[in-house]
Amino acid sequence: MSLENWSPVAFNLRDGFPFTYSKSAISEIAATECVISEISAKEVFATKVKQRDGHRCIVCGHASRIGPHYVHIIPKVEDDIWETLCMGRFIPAEARSVEQEARNVILLCKNHHALFDGFAFYIRWVQWCVKPPPVERFVLVNQSRIPDLQPFHGRAVRLFPHKRYSPVHGAFLIHEMRVRGFWPFANDPTLSFPIPWQTWIQDAPDGGQPVGDDDEAGDDKGNGDAKDKGKQLPTNVIPASTPRI
Repeated sequence: MSLENWSPVAFNLRDGFPFTYSKSAISEIAATECVISEISAKEVFATKVKQRDGHRCIVCGHASRIGPHYVHIIPKVEDDIWETLCMGRFIPAEARSVEQEARNVILLCKNHHALFDGFAFYIRWVQWCVKPPPVERFVLVNQSRIPDLQPFHGRAVRLFPHKRYSPVHGAFLIHEMRVRGFWPFANDPTLSFPIPWQTWIQDAPDGGQPVGDDDEAGDDKGNGDAKDKGKQLPTNVIPASTPRI
């Protein structure tokens, strides 16, 4: 398998969560719980999610007058699923409820909200390393092959893994499993490396270039490094190398 072409195959969730949350990420979530314990979920979303996602759709960059939609990765009515994920460490146990956790929410325009909830695409956290430090992206995968989504396929959405309140990877992983179940006979689409940003993104921490360090000055609290930085392929599909987030 070459670095230039790779297919994001499904993880076997019966083997447990394929990632490891770093101590700094867990500490931040626990600290946030204390800070926002007296604040309503609506205010948390308005201040944290909008600031994190730039007040626009993370896929296409659309920003209407009424604003993008707040979209729960794990639906806010699925308290039991959220609790199971926390017990299995797919979601840090320190996280707030499924409805109030800002890391379970992303901003999408009306069209991409419908496609996300309709299981047309999923977002996969990918990490690879040509030379240290490793590069991390949240990548859109067009499992449905819908033509309107193809220009966004294989490109990183506007989520910066090291930024505070970055979505928890376990939530996206469960959504991915649901997308795969909706398209049971679809082959895994290929991704090309290095993975570029969506064409409209100009404010990425690495200047919007397809490779580089995503570390944002003064805001590096979300993710850790991969245990093995020498791998040339995406490290989160190599069993011998477990990335930390």
